[in-house]
Amino acid sequence: MLEKSIWLSDQLVLVGHSGWYNHAYKGSKDNGNIFTEQELEKGEYNERTWQDKIFVNWKMSDRDTSKIMTNKVRNQLERLKNDFTKSFEKEELQVILVTHMVTIPEFCVPMPHQEFDYFNAFIGTDDFDELIKDHPILYNFMGHVHYRSELIVGGDFIYC
Repeated sequence: MLEKSIWLSDQLVLVGHSGWYNHAYKGSKDNGNIFTEQELEKGEYNERTWQDKIFVNWKMSDRDTSKIMTNKVRNQLERLKNDFTKSFEKEELQVILVTHMVTIPEFCVPMPHQEFDYFNAFIGTDDFDELIKDHPILYNFMGHVHYRSELIVGGDFIYC
């Protein structure tokens, strides 16, 4: 599904991407200090290593990777919106967005959990915030966490 869409009806389209994390949902250290970007890019804390740091190398920072992947989704949504508006001027496009990364902080691992104050940095990204506000995202599905939850925000349905 990366950079491709699946039309489910005349108005409803499925858009998906893995996304990447940008450390937005990090917590703070035991002493209250915020983790530095250098500490987060390393991906190691209390003798544990976030496995992406071993098996994935995008050759750029996590923040830059997150922005690039989010922009791919943004460009895809803009193309869909433009194409749809030309064909269906009076109808409203509706989007189901599916990401692997968490796109809202409410779906991070619940606190307090000392190690996840650090590792929540690798759960999701806030780079999708404006994209979601600026496009007709009716349903937003995300993964990466190993529990299920749902929210309804302003008529939009959000699931993990």
